[in-house]
Amino acid sequence: MSLIQIHDLTFSYPGSYDEVFSHLELNLDTTWRLGLVGRNGRGKTTLLRLLSGELAPTAGRTSLPGPAARFPFPLPQDDTPALDAL
Repeated sequence: MSLIQIHDLTFSYPGSYDEVFSHLELNLDTTWRLGLVGRNGRGKTTLLRLLSGELAPTAGRTSLPGPAARFPFPLPQDDTPALDAL
């Protein structure tokens, strides 16, 4: 069983008074099929960016069994037509 482990994760954006996460603790089995659901602005994308290494946590740590990637992938040019991107 491989685990994605999040231990004591705290994160806030620079200049922000509020923390997005405060002392978050999670253990996720990589064989589970999960959905990340919530209202806009509640930290779903921020959590994925923390797991993929795009953002660094203010405190705490994450442990993944391998590299993480998230969709949508960045495009080389902003004006790439959708069919070309696919």
